[in-house]
Amino acid sequence: MDVDNEIDISKKLIIKNLYCSNIIKKNQMQFNTFEDIDLKEVWALIIEKMIKEGEDVCPNSSSFYKTQDGIECALRRKNGDLIGICYRENNRSGGYRWTIEKSI
Repeated sequence: MDVDNEIDISKKLIIKNLYCSNIIKKNQMQFNTFEDIDLKEVWALIIEKMIKEGEDVCPNSSSFYKTQDGIECALRRKNGDLIGICYRENNRSGGYRWTIEKSI
């Protein structure tokens, strides 16, 4: 077993993982809302964020749906291609933190 070769392979994997985690962070956006906010208002905030990113989200192709963890949204283009997903989590101030994860 060539130890130097194994070390080089390990270094390349570490660099690749760091690069991938940076891509994920760059493709993620968040915003906070109050607990009693209407989904129409949430949709407007999602669209606002996605337009700033240069994405064209189609409301007819996109959809909100319930999961065991809460509410999520599939964000799609007019042709049905998935742009990203959006999900909510409780935040510490009694509201929700919405996270948009764009597809790569």
